[in-house]
Amino acid sequence: MRLSPAFAGLFLAGCSLGADPGALAQLDSPGAPNVAALSGKIQDTFKTVKLTGYPRVSQVHRAPVSALGDWIVCLRSDADGDPRIYALIIQNNDIVDYRLALIIDGCANERFEPLPTPKLVK
Repeated sequence: MRLSPAFAGLFLAGCSLGADPGALAQLDSPGAPNVAALSGKIQDTFKTVKLTGYPRVSQVHRAPVSALGDWIVCLRSDADGDPRIYALIIQNNDIVDYRLALIIDGCANERFEPLPTPKLVK
């Protein structure tokens, strides 16, 4: 019995579906950035997007592959009348971009806390 090339192609394609590229991306990325070290830049972004009240931030979590960085911290106001949530995209311990949070950013299910005070560099 002879295997057709189409069957062989389908068989090999099926084997490649089990690969998990997410695990490979985690191997070469550094640890999560410190929100307290970024608090000055987070405060600047809070003012730039003209949120009211005081800033609230989430814990840092991995960014989706569609983001321009490795990490995301979610930012919102403590004011009840301002429901906007922003995703701050972090690369190399710096905020490289921000946007209104998308579903893929995972900000809707985050717990928000007051922005930590900046760490002083000695």
